[in-house]
Amino acid sequence: MVAFSRNESNLAERDCRLDYKLLRGGGVNLYWADRVLAEDLAWLRKEQYAIHEFDGCNWQVKDDLYRDVAKALGYPGYFGRNLQAFSDCMLDVEVPDDGGMVFVIRNIDAVERHDRQFLWDLVDILDHTTRKNLLFGRRFLTLLQTQNPARTPSIDFSGVGAVHVGWNSREWLDSTRGL
Repeated sequence: MVAFSRNESNLAERDCRLDYKLLRGGGVNLYWADRVLAEDLAWLRKEQYAIHEFDGCNWQVKDDLYRDVAKALGYPGYFGRNLQAFSDCMLDVEVPDDGGMVFVIRNIDAVERHDRQFLWDLVDILDHTTRKNLLFGRRFLTLLQTQNPARTPSIDFSGVGAVHVGWNSREWLDSTRGL
């Protein structure tokens, strides 16, 4: 499946699709008002998206987050309950071809109390999950609900989803470049 077609009969219709608008700006979107989030989730459900909702207030320690996500997404029993294992397992999550998948964290501010760097890393992994799924024509969205209505939430998400320019797969070793 193609994530979105450039040859759709009505390009204006594509441009008005909520999922297209959300993905156009990146894989992660912030929400403040519960009403707005609820309306968008209703639209996504109607479009056959599988939705997994979590509440950051339920996570007193990082392991609570890992436990809830592992259970909801069917991680294997050997899941290591750390960010690297989380990243690895997110690559194996089965995103439906029809619609897609939405990963929702309400009260994202509560997760920040654990560690700002941890939260940034978590969100960055979710954004990379979007990019990797788009390679296969699958849509994966992350919606974060914050209690802070300011233009910039208390945590700085700048740089999330950034990729570095790296060496091609045949020359990534220094020795293959004569070094």
